[in-house]
Amino acid sequence: FDPSRNDILLERMLSLDFSDAYALIRILNIVATYLRSLKDPPNNELLLAFLYFSISQSQHREKDVKYYATLCLIELSKFDLTKRLALIHLLQLMDTGSHTTKIAIIPRIKMINDPDDAYITQIVNKGKADNNYLVRYVAVRENQVDI
Repeated sequence: FDPSRNDILLERMLSLDFSDAYALIRILNIVATYLRSLKDPPNNELLLAFLYFSISQSQHREKDVKYYATLCLIELSKFDLTKRLALIHLLQLMDTGSHTTKIAIIPRIKMINDPDDAYITQIVNKGKADNNYLVRYVAVRENQVDI
């Protein structure tokens, strides 16, 4: 994760063949791991590129690609620059996503520290009111104490 190699990561990320699910999963996993390891936010250009890429891949047809894109969005919600857009998209995924995507979001929502937790509360409430039993179960189990 050498900062001098950010351009190489961006180039590979944006030049991928979107039909190659395995390569997309690898890149999304690298991005999520990179974001998880950061102490200080990287430059704005890099964060915005990760946000754009994660949002676009969260609409992919492969569920594993969607899962790793969701993990990236959760990691991106830790930075002030990308927090609001990432939370808005996570909220939309609670409406349109599969049950596996929703179950990936709900337990990890606690990792987001946001003093204005309106989006987080909405995500949890959507999970509690979902029509899938497993999503409701996870939402209630993971959020015993209301946010």
